Amino acid sequence: MKTLNYIFIIITLTLVGCNNLEQSPYDSIASKDAFEKVIDARAWVNGMYIRLRSSVYGGYMMTNDVQSDLLNATAIYGGRYEAFHRWETLKPDDINLEDFWRESYRTISNINEALSGFTRISVRDEEERELLNQYTGELHLGRAYIYTRLVTSFCKVYDQATAQSDLGVPLELVFNTKTKNVRASLQETYNQILSDITKAETLLENKNGEEGADTFTIDAVKILKARVLLFMGQWSEAYKNANEILSTYPLASSSEELQKMWHNDSKSESITQLYVAKPDQLPSTNGIYILESRGKVRPYYIPTQWIVDLYGDDDYRRDIYFRKETIEVGFNDDVPDIYIVNKYPGNPELETGKENPDYAHAPKVFRVAEAYLIASEAAFKNNDQANALYHLNEIKKSRGLQTVNLSGNALWEEIKTERLREFAFEGFRLFDLKRWKEPVIRRNPQKIEALAKTLPTTQFHELNRSVDDFRFVWPIPSRDKLHGKLQQNPGW
Repeated sequence: MKTLNYIFIIITLTLVGCNNLEQSPYDSIASKDAFEKVIDARAWVNGMYIRLRSSVYGGYMMTNDVQSDLLNATAIYGGRYEAFHRWETLKPDDINLEDFWRESYRTISNINEALSGFTRISVRDEEERELLNQYTGELHLGRAYIYTRLVTSFCKVYDQATAQSDLGVPLELVFNTKTKNVRASLQETYNQILSDITKAETLLENKNGEEGADTFTIDAVKILKARVLLFMGQWSEAYKNANEILSTYPLASSSEELQKMWHNDSKSESITQLYVAKPDQLPSTNGIYILESRGKVRPYYIPTQWIVDLYGDDDYRRDIYFRKETIEVGFNDDVPDIYIVNKYPGNPELETGKENPDYAHAPKVFRVAEAYLIASEAAFKNNDQANALYHLNEIKKSRGLQTVNLSGNALWEEIKTERLREFAFEGFRLFDLKRWKEPVIRRNPQKIEALAKTLPTTQFHELNRSVDDFRFVWPIPSRDKLHGKLQQNPGW
C-alpha cells in the first residue's frame, strides 16, 4: 500500500468525472491494457482503498451522530448538517445525502469494473494466482462493506418475516451503461452482502490478520460478517464469527495505550486501519468537534451532558474521548467549562503545518472491541447470559472499569450502554437505536448559553423522536429518485 504505481494515480484522477450510476468512472482507461498484469489488479484495489479513506470518516459518520442523541449544535454551528440534527427539515434533496449515495455507488461501480477486468488478467505462477485471488477478495469485501452502510441508512431494520417485500437498495453488480436502477428487496440486498462476504472468505483465507493491517484480511471478513449477521438477528452465527478473532487482537491494557490508539493512530486493537500519509494521502476527517483557530476553540457540535456523564472517573475513555475547554460561541462571547469531543484531535504526525490543525487520523474501519460487543449482544439474544456477561466484562476491564454481575434486563441494558460508551462518535448510534427500536431523546445538554438559539428547541436540544418516526430511514436522494425507477421510502 505504501508504494503506489502510476496506474493508481491515473485512477484517482479519473474518479472526479463520474456524475451518475450509469457512467464508468474509468472511461479513459477502461480498455484491454488496464487488465494485463497482476500489478494492474493491485492498482485497482489501491483505488478502492483511496475511496474508502475519503469516506470512512467524514460526512457519513458525522451525519449519523449529529442526527442521534449524542450531540447538540452550538451557537456557531452555522447550519452545518442542520437538517439531520433537526430531523423535521431533512429532505431528499439534501446535499449530504446525495454525496453519500453518489460516492457509494461510484465506488461500487469501480469495484464492479475491476472484478470484471480481473478475469482477463493472465497469471505467471501460483504466487501471482494467490495475489490475484486476494485482490479479488478485498474487492468483494469492500463492496459488502459499502452495501452494508447503504442498507443500514436507506432501509428498514431487517425482519425475516417481511424482508422479501421490504425495500432494499439497488444492486449494481455488473458494469452496464444501459442499466436502469431498481431497488432490490431487503432480503436480496442482505443476500448479496453475504454472498460477497462468502467469496471474500474463500479468497482471503490465506491472508492472515494482524494488528493495524491497512488492507482487508480474513479477520476483516469475519468482523464484517459478524456485524451483518447481528443486524439480521442471526445470533448464533454472529457470535461464532466475532468470537473467532478475539485472541488475535489483545485489548488495550492502560489509558496510555488507549490514548495512543485514538490520538496517535497506534495499531492496538485495529483489525483494519487504512494507510494514510501527508501531504497527499490524507483522509476525510471528523472536523466538527474542535475547530481551533488563533487560540480559540469553536466547535459546531458538543456532546450532550448525559453522554459525558455515562463515563465515570475511572473510565479511561472519559479523558480520551472528551476534554474541557472554554469555547467561543460569538464575537467576544466565551462559555467556559464545556466538554468537547476529543476522540479525533488529529495525529501530530499527520499535521501539514497549516495555521489550523488538520484533525487527520488513519481511519479505523474495524476494531476488535466491536467483536467483543457483538459477542456479548449476540450471546444475550441467544439466551447465553454467561458469555454475554463474560465478553461485556472483558471490555469493561480493559477500559479501567470494575466488572459487573448482572442478569436479565439489567444485563441487556448494560450491554447497550457499554456499546454506546465504546462507539460514541463512530457513526453507530443512530442505527443502534433504530434496530433496538428505541427513540432519539437528547436528554440534558451542557450549558444552554453555548447552544444554537434557533427555534423550536424541540428540533435541537429538546428533541424527542419516537421509534416509528419515518426519518430513521433516510430518503432516496432526489436526483437518484428521478434516475431510473427508484421507489422512495415511506413518508418522504
